[in-house]
Amino acid sequence: MEEIKCACGAVMTKIGHQTAALNESAAADPKAEKVAVDIYECDECGAISFYRVSE
Repeated sequence: MEEIKCACGAVMTKIGHQTAALNESAAADPKAEKVAVDIYECDECGAISFYRVSE
């Protein structure tokens, strides 16, 4: 797998996996579309990014 880089240029580390709703109101609607995402954190600046998992 290729490295994911932060906007600051540092390498990001995968810290988790989550199912996320696509909008705020979707969390209350069980029929709302949700997607699987990996969560990455920047080793330098601490920024967090979510990347949709390929199906």
